[in-house]
Amino acid sequence: MVAISGISFGTLSVFNRQLAAAGLSVSQMLMLRFLGGALVLWALAIARREVTKLPLLKLAGFSALGLLYVAEAWLYFESSQRIPIALTALLLYLFPSIVVVVSWLAFEEPPGRAGLVALVLATGGIAMAVGTPSGSLDLLGVALGASTALVYTVYVLLGAKVQPGVAPTFGSAILMSIAALGFGLGALVQGRLDFSGAIGAWPSVAGLVVIGTVIPIPLLLFGMTRIGASRASIISTLEPISAALCGLFFLHETMTALQWVGAASVIGAVLLVARR
Repeated sequence: MVAISGISFGTLSVFNRQLAAAGLSVSQMLMLRFLGGALVLWALAIARREVTKLPLLKLAGFSALGLLYVAEAWLYFESSQRIPIALTALLLYLFPSIVVVVSWLAFEEPPGRAGLVALVLATGGIAMAVGTPSGSLDLLGVALGASTALVYTVYVLLGAKVQPGVAPTFGSAILMSIAALGFGLGALVQGRLDFSGAIGAWPSVAGLVVIGTVIPIPLLLFGMTRIGASRASIISTLEPISAALCGLFFLHETMTALQWVGAASVIGAVLLVARR
């Protein structure tokens, strides 16, 4: 489930590129993504009678997950505006290492020898896959990029704690509603509430909502409750590999030999974790 989630997240780069070409801003894309995802998941949760009264702490937890998603997306975008996007991506994917260390020290979930080897393979593979950053470095951009890893670490660890006992579709509907509200306010502040460009690009909007949101977010939350945050975070490193392959096949981008080696390293890490 987590592997499917990572692969689905990797398709976002294709849909984002298509919607940007249609004239949509980042805040508009994110609002459409989470508003559409929330509507679909609320419909599924209601149809499957999964909507229940949650304890206040659970409700607060899922609301916090939505706010963390907003924060992570904003930090990633701002970082990528200041430093090479390859470095921003690499800084974000420090989060599996942080999750493993925190889970080990705070929750007594040791990764084991295989887990540590998989973590090294995955981190090294990501470094090779994103390539060597070029250009001058902006310290604020680096700090913002590192903050994305910290925020996403909190998201993963919190998600693993609040999800048990709640249907993934219901829990994800709550967090997506909060995220949609946050990004909607961002679009309002920027004066970007004209979504006419999305009408002609509706296939990309549908892909963004269903493939890039409705499928991966509930699967990741549910998967974390089954295998733990540490293993899930390592498997999630399939996302940038999926993004690179999507770029290769759908956006006519190229992959270097080093990127192929990096992809193989990440896949090897995932297989190693899956055998545990």
